[in-house]
Amino acid sequence: MTPPREKVSITLPPDLAARARAASKGNLSDYLARALEEKLLADAMAEYARLRAAEAIDDVHEAVEEDSA
Repeated sequence: MTPPREKVSITLPPDLAARARAASKGNLSDYLARALEEKLLADAMAEYARLRAAEAIDDVHEAVEEDSA
């Protein structure tokens, strides 16, 4: 069973719309939904990596402070 869908309207540059239509092989909505899912996942992973890096830096600062004491 296909999950419910919501109809939305977007405005794209003509060249991007043409390339997306060609790549979609006839199902532009599904193609764009998959592309958005991939983008959201990539953004979430980048944010997670950023937060992990910040934690690592904090750990280094704490270690330096402990060594200085």
